[in-house]
Amino acid sequence: MGSRQVAAGLLLLGAVAACFLPLLGKPDGILVGPQRAGINDVTAHTLAARSYPAVAWARGASMLWNPHGLGGMPWMGNPQSALFYPPHWLLLIFPGAISWLIVAHHLWAGVGVLLLCRRWNLDLLPSVVGGMTFMMAPYLVAHTAEGHSAQVFLVTWTPWALLAYERLRHGQVRGAAWLAVILALCFFCGHVQEAFYLALILSFFVVTDAISMPVATRRRAGLLGMWMLAAAITVGLVAFELIPSYIYKQHSARTSGITIEQASATSLELASARQLIDPFAFGPPEQYSGPGQFYWETVLHFGVVPLILAVAGAIFGWRTYPWRRMTLLALAAVLFAAGDDGGLFSLMHQWVPGVGLFRAPARALFFASFAVSVLAAAGLDRTLKQVARREARAAAACAVVLILAVGAELSRHAQRVLRVAERTRVENPLSHWLADRAGPARILAPQELLTDEETARAGLFKLRRYEPVPLMRSVALINAAVTRGDAEEQLVGFGAVDLSRYHKPILDLAGVRYAVVYGRPEQPPPGWNHAAGFQLPPPFTLRGDPPQTFDVTVLENLSPLPRAFVLGRTRPPAAGTSVIPQLRGLDPRAEVIVSPDVLPQGPRQSFRPATIRRHSSTVWEVEVELEHPGYLVLTEIYFPGWRARVDGRPAPVMPVDHCFLGVPLAAGSKTVELRYFTPGLEIGLWISAVALAALLLLFLRFRLSRYSRAPAAAP
Repeated sequence: MGSRQVAAGLLLLGAVAACFLPLLGKPDGILVGPQRAGINDVTAHTLAARSYPAVAWARGASMLWNPHGLGGMPWMGNPQSALFYPPHWLLLIFPGAISWLIVAHHLWAGVGVLLLCRRWNLDLLPSVVGGMTFMMAPYLVAHTAEGHSAQVFLVTWTPWALLAYERLRHGQVRGAAWLAVILALCFFCGHVQEAFYLALILSFFVVTDAISMPVATRRRAGLLGMWMLAAAITVGLVAFELIPSYIYKQHSARTSGITIEQASATSLELASARQLIDPFAFGPPEQYSGPGQFYWETVLHFGVVPLILAVAGAIFGWRTYPWRRMTLLALAAVLFAAGDDGGLFSLMHQWVPGVGLFRAPARALFFASFAVSVLAAAGLDRTLKQVARREARAAAACAVVLILAVGAELSRHAQRVLRVAERTRVENPLSHWLADRAGPARILAPQELLTDEETARAGLFKLRRYEPVPLMRSVALINAAVTRGDAEEQLVGFGAVDLSRYHKPILDLAGVRYAVVYGRPEQPPPGWNHAAGFQLPPPFTLRGDPPQTFDVTVLENLSPLPRAFVLGRTRPPAAGTSVIPQLRGLDPRAEVIVSPDVLPQGPRQSFRPATIRRHSSTVWEVEVELEHPGYLVLTEIYFPGWRARVDGRPAPVMPVDHCFLGVPLAAGSKTVELRYFTPGLEIGLWISAVALAALLLLFLRFRLSRYSRAPAAAP
């Protein structure tokens, strides 16, 4: 490696260090933003989600199902669990390294743009500026501050996808193979929206390249064929997660898609143009008052110096490949990000399948940032070459000044939107107290007092959980339980627990035995008793903020239902009536809602608790004595994939009370085993195995062709 390459690498390292300077001062901290006192998606969701495989592994449990929140949910097939993204596996060994993994991806993005610019024949220093501009892009940094690690990870693969596409475009089979691998990695990152957008962009490139080729040549058919091959291998590689994710989505709260108006609530407006000059024209992230609700979703800023260079690159290179393409990509991404005001999003929402599944069209600014960074490199390259014709030293000085200007401007933005949070609660005495007493019973607690990560590590079952794509049955359960206030806030668990706002029979049905509340209530609500008191610090505190503690009270429910019980009296669901009033009108000790009622006519079993002999994430073994036929109710969320055996024989599993698992039983002494296996996983594994074999054959073919073209050794 030459000295110029070493210098380029050092410049990128210096730039990423300047961008993430707060983390250098606290290497074991968590990158967050100033908004919400350091609570972001990393601290609220990612740490729990990425640590769950290690927690399950330590217990010898399966990672197919996560029982620790919202009544349980599939984990394999959950679109944001990101189990199969290889960099996430490092977190199983180094769980505190999430922020450094984010930094590494920013650097990866910069290296990718540098190599792509070199591939497009730009000089080294302009290519370095392009890499710096993308890895320090305000839009990427703002999403990092909000904890959107999955989105950031995925987008950092964009230049690498374009590098692979360049090989495919020139007829190289390995380009199709590498593109399939990169797109599969993008899918595994855990956020489908940006992967879908990237696939659309590449498809557009393929179509425009094919159209520009002469009809008489075979290159057009070859390009289209290799793109279809890459797409087929990609789908095959991810099939073992794609099929379960598709099934999950059919049962999730987002199954019906999103209207143009709903999606456009997070989009740019004409006033957003002010942010091109000043990213804080509408205030910093914690005080944002501009278009699109949130700063990190709609900040229309690329840096003033990079933007000027990008405009120069677009003007100078408009007639040549690939700069015209990058200019169109930047403009189209900004138009798309404007939602229904820009026109392009509305058109694609109507005519392009899949676009209507995603909110926040402003996420297209990820790709606008990428295109601007490449155009900035092209503009600097052209500028330096023009200056060098007159004076080489002036060109070198100009390059140094512009590199410093880009780095200083973008790092200054990063310092305004990035903070570091420190763990202030390494051990939670509340979780240990509950672990000794709760057993399989559920807990109602705010995230700040009992996080999802602490819940899973202690083996507890919390009713509320922060889940970006919750199941419809979980949403129905929480909505039925919350009678006043913001049900969505209660669903994700950030709101305080106010038992006067809950319908207690639903909490009884869900098996909630303990509720954790702020303060020291003098008199517990009816049906609850004081159980314990604690003083707890928050889980995370922004570095430099003064420490604080909360007075916490644990209340014990006097009448929770057991997690498993038998009941024979039934009533059918009311047609044309919402699930919520039906659940609120249910006496859970007297009857169950079920359809169809498959038990024979005659006497039915009255309420009787069942005995749970053993349970894990995917297996429940229950024993029960019945005098008459009845339904075994296990208060775990119903989802396809649960299978039952009664005394060793297969038995049907059906939804009861809209939300939970039910097994019809005849009279007598019964042993019931309920076991979960991810639906669609088996067929997906077979498809992925075939795709992996095809991918290996492509790489093998490339290696063999290289050897066959190599010159024979001299005798």
